[in-house]
Amino acid sequence: MTSRRALNSKKKVIRQGVQALYTFTPFKLHRAQRGEKYELILAETAHHRVTNLQPWRSKSVRDEFYFNLPVGISKKIVQPYELYSTLLTRGQSEKYVFEPQDRQWRWEYFPVHMEFSWEALQEAYYCAFGWVLLSSKRDNCPIARYCPARIGTPCKYYLGPMPYNELYNVHPLIRKKYEPPIDKKENEPLAAIRYKSMPLVTLTYIPNGSYIAFIDGVQFSRKRARIVRQPLLFLKEGLGFRISQSPAIQFEFNKDTLNELIRDRLNSKPTLIRWIRLKQQLYLDEDGLVRERRGFTAFQRLDNVVKFAFEGRSNSSSDAQAIIKAVNEANVDDDLIDFASVLFIHSFSHLFLNWLSARYGCGKEDFGYHIEHDKMQPIGVQKEGVRVFIFEVAVGGLGYLKSFAHDLANQNMNILAEFLGFENQGIRTVLEFCEKRSIRAINNLRNELHRFKNNEQAINDLVDAILAAYTRCFNDPYVYPHINSIRRVLVDVVAMTPRTRDLMDDLLNRGPHCWDGCQLCVLLERGCNYPPFDQPFLVTSRLTGDIIKILEQMVNSPTQIFPLKVGVYEEFKRFLSSARYTVDLISPWLSPEVVELLIEKSKENDLYIRIITTKDITNKGHEESLKILRKADTHIETRLSPQLHAKGMLIDGVMLLTGSFNFTSSGLTSNVENLTVDFSLQGTKIFKEKFDDIWNKSVPLDSD
Repeated sequence: MTSRRALNSKKKVIRQGVQALYTFTPFKLHRAQRGEKYELILAETAHHRVTNLQPWRSKSVRDEFYFNLPVGISKKIVQPYELYSTLLTRGQSEKYVFEPQDRQWRWEYFPVHMEFSWEALQEAYYCAFGWVLLSSKRDNCPIARYCPARIGTPCKYYLGPMPYNELYNVHPLIRKKYEPPIDKKENEPLAAIRYKSMPLVTLTYIPNGSYIAFIDGVQFSRKRARIVRQPLLFLKEGLGFRISQSPAIQFEFNKDTLNELIRDRLNSKPTLIRWIRLKQQLYLDEDGLVRERRGFTAFQRLDNVVKFAFEGRSNSSSDAQAIIKAVNEANVDDDLIDFASVLFIHSFSHLFLNWLSARYGCGKEDFGYHIEHDKMQPIGVQKEGVRVFIFEVAVGGLGYLKSFAHDLANQNMNILAEFLGFENQGIRTVLEFCEKRSIRAINNLRNELHRFKNNEQAINDLVDAILAAYTRCFNDPYVYPHINSIRRVLVDVVAMTPRTRDLMDDLLNRGPHCWDGCQLCVLLERGCNYPPFDQPFLVTSRLTGDIIKILEQMVNSPTQIFPLKVGVYEEFKRFLSSARYTVDLISPWLSPEVVELLIEKSKENDLYIRIITTKDITNKGHEESLKILRKADTHIETRLSPQLHAKGMLIDGVMLLTGSFNFTSSGLTSNVENLTVDFSLQGTKIFKEKFDDIWNKSVPLDSD
């Protein structure tokens, strides 16, 4: 993509890839000379009308396609040859005013009003609630005549003046979608991590996937302004591109095992249950799907919960009372586990990206992430299950993920231990630090704030109100509202003086800032796929930190023996359901039910299965199994080996299930057996080598 400095200028700026999306973000100042001129791209938005707007892109495009958004609409994405910026200079009369297309959506999205002119950029007036992004109108708010939040004339929430470049940080809302190749033959399974005796997650290096990246909207975060919620614009046309041959690391979770792990962790800590239930109650609607752009509504509901702390039960909304009751009486159910798994996967994605960029000295803008979860509203088309793709945003890749795959193969899991918390480093340490800091802040809050009490009633009321917000909402002292909701409600319910208004932020800074996930620990920032007002509800640092401890233990102990176990069918089923590439199975006898299941999974997941067994037709069940295998398609090969006693199943070369059991109905379900699970790179490699040696010495089933 290229951008012309001005419509009549021949000088061009060229950027490529995701860097171009950050560089050429609409409504972001590209050049500013205070008091003289301002330059930015003014693009059409989805919910505004504006007259006499200059063209912001060339008519000719490198690429043009449509993309299915989570809200259920198809959006046009363009990659133009050139982008055109608008130059506004002193004395220039041009004024571009963005107003609502109709009244129906007026109070659903914000900002409602924007004015881009030299005067507005030089001395911007704005709304503290985000309804007016900027205006040059000094005396009164331009939407005062129909604004339901207006208080006074002029409205006390209409503030300014302040220069535009000191008012906001402008960030693009970038959507990224990764698609692995249909042909899996070049994919490389790297390692797997267990939980107890079950496969939990498999890591795979994908060398040649494809991805789409585009700016869907623009978000504004405050610099120095007193703004309680961040304005967000959605573009009429997405600005972006699509490329192929993009490498990725895929984390694929076995959903049953992940849910079992989450259930165990939630049951171990009631505070975790209440945190997840609080975010679930605030964010989800009746269908139980995670849909973006619900953060604004979620914060409104949380504001009502905070008001309950100030006003009491008689004056609070029934919705607020229901939320508080649900949190205080929270227990673990399937819906809570599903939502918790979304929060964990999202948090995990960001943490791995942050660690990866620090480990290999690259920028986070070099990577993207994409999550597939059957409880998340899908972007494009996805399969059922839980997958995370961390991918490089360049054709052919940048080499960082390939280096990670190489290091994992050569360091024998040490690099995963480093990521999870090796020698008091890694992400676990950061998460634990944030949790301890928050606990310390809430424990010390009363003493910290009481030091500010004096003979001034307004200050005493402010201190009491902040303490009430943190301590009266829920029965658990370590679960509390978000600081943004507390700040908003304080402004409405506490009589503010100039002194208390200046003191409020200082007092709030004494409290906990990490609302079960913050910028320090999870590090969302502009790399998140979700808008900023959604982000706090879709992460969990506490549950993630708890799970990370378990993952670290599993990585450090990849092999475990389970002696004298009755029935290993559940392990067999989950191992087989985790297979995506190959299954190597060796057993003297097989049951027809097991063979049928192998054939079914082979077709379902396009698996190549190798079986080594015996020709013992004295066992009628085994004889029937051999007949079924003779009719199986070419995805399953069977060879016969005499005097065979070994039993084992290797999945994708990285997950090994061995023991005393045969792969028969009785061996898997009712017999007392010894079970060994091995997820070590060394153990699986040795089994593979031995299996290959026996395979080469065995005879094909059809030749007997």
